[in-house]
Amino acid sequence: MAKTILIIYDDERNALIRKSALGGSNIIVVKDTGKPSSLKTDIAAAQSESFKNVCKLLQIGISQIRSGKQRRGQNGTKQRREEKNLYKIRFTSSLSAGNKCYKADCVDIATEEKFLFVIFSGQYSKIEKYVEFSKFVRTYREGKELAFYGRKDEFHGQRRIVFEEPSVKE
Repeated sequence: MAKTILIIYDDERNALIRKSALGGSNIIVVKDTGKPSSLKTDIAAAQSESFKNVCKLLQIGISQIRSGKQRRGQNGTKQRREEKNLYKIRFTSSLSAGNKCYKADCVDIATEEKFLFVIFSGQYSKIEKYVEFSKFVRTYREGKELAFYGRKDEFHGQRRIVFEEPSVKE
C-alpha cells in the first residue's frame, strides 16, 4: 500500500489544495521461498495507483478526456465544429514544410490579426486541381495574398488558419 499527498501552493507558498489517496498492488510471493518476487515493481505499481487516485480527486485529466470525446465521434474520426469561412490572408513569411503540412506566418487581411497558415497534406490535391502544388509553394511567399475557405483554431497555444479548400468555383 502507498499513499500520495499532493499539495498545490500559490506564489506566496500558501497551501491552496491538499489531497491524498491510497493505492495498492498485489504482492506476488514465491511459494518456495515465501519472499516477494519483485517488491520494487509492486511498490511502484502501488505508488502509481495512489497518484492516479489523487488525480481523480482533483479531476486532473477529465477535461482532456472530455475534449477528446467532443472532438471525436464514435468511429474515432474528428468532427469539425467550426464552419468553413472565406479568409483572405497576406503571407508574412514563405511556406515551409512541416510535419505532414506546409505552413507560413500570415495576417488576416480583414482583422490584421497574426496567424499561422497551415495546409495539411490531405488538402494538397485540392490545390493541384488548379496548379501544381510545388508552384503554389513557390508562388505564395512573403507579401502575397491568398483567399480560401478554412477554419481558425489553436494548437499548442499557436493561433492558426487551416486551409480547407480553394475559393475558386469550378
